[in-house]
Amino acid sequence: MSMDNAANGSAAPRYGSTSTSIVSRLSLCPTKAGMGGVDKTKTNAVILKMSRGSKFYENELRKEEKTKARVAVMVTKANALRDETIKQMTTTISLSSFERQRDLSRWIVHCDADAFYAAVEIRDNPHLRGKPIGIGGNSMLSTASYEARKFGVRSAMPGYIAKQLCPELIFVRPRYAAYREASAKMQAVMAAYDPDFKAVSLDEAYLDLTAYVQQLSPEAIQQLPLDDSRHPVERVVHEMRTKIHESTRLTVSAGIACNRMLAKIGSDQNKPNGQWFLNNNPDDIRKFMADLPVRKLPGIGKVTERVLQELHIKKCEDVVEQRGLLKLLFSPTSFTFFLTSALGIRSNDTHTKHARKSISTERTFRAISAPAELEAKCRQLCTALAEELATKQIRGKCITLKLKAVDFEVKQRSQTLPSYVNDAATLFRSAHHLLQRELSAAAGAGRPLALRLMGVRLGQLYTQGDRPKSAKSIKSFFRSTSQKHHIDYNDDNGDNDDND
Repeated sequence: MSMDNAANGSAAPRYGSTSTSIVSRLSLCPTKAGMGGVDKTKTNAVILKMSRGSKFYENELRKEEKTKARVAVMVTKANALRDETIKQMTTTISLSSFERQRDLSRWIVHCDADAFYAAVEIRDNPHLRGKPIGIGGNSMLSTASYEARKFGVRSAMPGYIAKQLCPELIFVRPRYAAYREASAKMQAVMAAYDPDFKAVSLDEAYLDLTAYVQQLSPEAIQQLPLDDSRHPVERVVHEMRTKIHESTRLTVSAGIACNRMLAKIGSDQNKPNGQWFLNNNPDDIRKFMADLPVRKLPGIGKVTERVLQELHIKKCEDVVEQRGLLKLLFSPTSFTFFLTSALGIRSNDTHTKHARKSISTERTFRAISAPAELEAKCRQLCTALAEELATKQIRGKCITLKLKAVDFEVKQRSQTLPSYVNDAATLFRSAHHLLQRELSAAAGAGRPLALRLMGVRLGQLYTQGDRPKSAKSIKSFFRSTSQKHHIDYNDDNGDNDDND
């Protein structure tokens, strides 16, 4: 092809030939643990059939149109680039400069409990063992057991679709107090190996075991499980996972590597109840990354995957080869993210304490429109949030109420309080005020407020013992003085599909 073909339109476009539709949005995610043996064609057909005509389907259609528009813009830009321009840009990008950022000095572990909510229910209800169960109900599932996943049932799937895929599926109501208790026991074991471990959810955490392994004496290493052909860190992780099982009767899978990203990818390699080790060797890391699908990279979801596919980028090795094209099309931040991720280069710091911006809790439920029921849900959420705030000794000033309607429209309403709070009564008083405004607005429009999800978030935080920030930037000063009321209305239709 001549270098000018793309520019003058004398040849077929090089990018954008992938055929996609709404099916790609609704289809089974092939990278999910436990889905390997699923008949994807049959499963996707059922999902499409059961979704068509529903509010969920209509919302996915709206998202699909936005995705197509985003993809079309990127494809148009790519086809307007000349081959020579892309080649020249590729030659200017030195991989060695990125390689110098690679830190191989640490052992980072990502622990991920296996089907956590479902596993707790099976542990506490032995009659459920070996049966397909889904935590949730007909409206939505929060997780599914591995027995259910064999039929294509997964988390964030409407229960009525899951039932069609697996008629024997048993719905189990979630018990969040039991999950928090099990999580606390798991984290107590982890703390013995890394007191500064970083929990990112109830069932997931990062540990830096470098110091722990380095201080082990030869005698202590000999006492570790597994034979001495295995690296000491592998043996330590196996010991830790065994202790977690002894304490909780739950299994945890783990990934061991030189940074957080690789460890997280690795924890999914041998699920359930397994561990995976990647040696701290650049050649081993590059070899592993080369064939890895880009969708496996943390931070890349359905939409970004679609964009990259239209650019003929499906694996990490494609990212490296097409780095010139990516540099020309994306922002410097996005380009750096793509290339460093594809090379297996990422932060390995699990201990840095970043300032937390907010803390929240939310629940998905069957469609509810009765004001009394909605108020009860709001109170439950505020109580749960207050318990977590008290445990972490955190207070905040900005309360946000998140509402997802039955047509999947998402709204967020916020109110800033005059002082820092963390008690359930104050949280509920503010959140209830915001909810009442929405109930009144819906009544005035002649339609009930029918919801399927509600969440409460507290922002502008400070931890007890710290001094709350009182100084304002010039920008925030003018913003605050220009607003008569401290109630913020933000309509968010939830179209960021990369957070899945």
